[in-house]
Amino acid sequence: MKLFKMHVQGEDAAACMSLLQTLVSVFMIVGPILGTLVYRQLGIGLAMMFTGLSFLVSALAMLYVPPDRDGAEARVARRSSVYRDMADGIRFVISSKELLRLNLCFMLVGLGVGAIAPLGVFVVTERLGLPAQDVQRLAIPYGLGELVGGIAAFGLASKISPRLLLTAGLLVDGLGILLVGWSLNLWVTMGAQFLIALLQPAIFIGNNALVMQHTDQDYIGRVTGIRTPLMTGSMLLTMSMAGALKAAISLTGVYAVAGACFVAGLLAIIQIRQTGARP
Repeated sequence: MKLFKMHVQGEDAAACMSLLQTLVSVFMIVGPILGTLVYRQLGIGLAMMFTGLSFLVSALAMLYVPPDRDGAEARVARRSSVYRDMADGIRFVISSKELLRLNLCFMLVGLGVGAIAPLGVFVVTERLGLPAQDVQRLAIPYGLGELVGGIAAFGLASKISPRLLLTAGLLVDGLGILLVGWSLNLWVTMGAQFLIALLQPAIFIGNNALVMQHTDQDYIGRVTGIRTPLMTGSMLLTMSMAGALKAAISLTGVYAVAGACFVAGLLAIIQIRQTGARP
C-alpha cells in the first residue's frame, strides 16, 4: 500500500487496486490447478521447488521497483520506535472521520465473514440436504464469480468511484449472504455464491482506494498496519463463536447476522467523502 501511495496518482488508485485484485483472483484459481498438475506429473519435490522459486522470482521483481523519492537522511530522521509509530498511526486514524468509518467498515466485514467461514459445510448438509462432499459445488461458482468480478472491476474502476464500488459490494454481498442462509435450493445457493464473489473485489478495491485517497504518504504503512489486524482479529473472534452462535440462533440466523454486518458496514461509510486526500 505504501508503494502504491508513493508511485500511483490518486485518481489512478482504484484502477491499480482493481488490477491487483484481478491478478490475485486469477492466480488464486489458476495456481491450485497448475500446482495439482505439477504434483501429479513431477512429484511433491519438484512442486515445492517451483513454489520456492516463485517466491524468489517475486523477491527479485521487487529490485525493479523505483527507489523512495526521499533520501536516506530523511528516512533516518523519521526513524522511531515501533510503539511511537503505532501511536502516531492510531492518532492519525482517530483524527480522520473518513478513516475511522473505513476501519469500522473493515471490522464489520471481518465480523460477518468470520461468522460464516466455518459453516459452509452445514449449508450443504442442513439447508440443501446433500452429502458433505458436495461442498465443493459451492466453490465452483464462487471461484468463477471472483474471477469475473475482478476482471469487471478492473474495467469499471476508472469509470466508477471507489465509494460507489464499496457501496455496491457491501449491499450485494450482504443480500447474497442472507440468500445463502435462507435458500433450500442448490441452484439458488450457487447463484448467491456467484453474486457474493462477483462483488467481493469491489469491497476491497473501493476500501483500499479510499484509504489511499485519505491517507498521507508518511502514514499509509501505519494505517494499513492498523486495518489488517483489525479485520483479522474480528474474523477470528466470530470464527471462534460460529459454532455457539449456530447452536443458539440457528444456521439461518447466523447468516442473517453476517449479512447485517455487511449492511452495517455500508451504513458506516454512507456519508464518506468520495475524493479529497488529506493535505
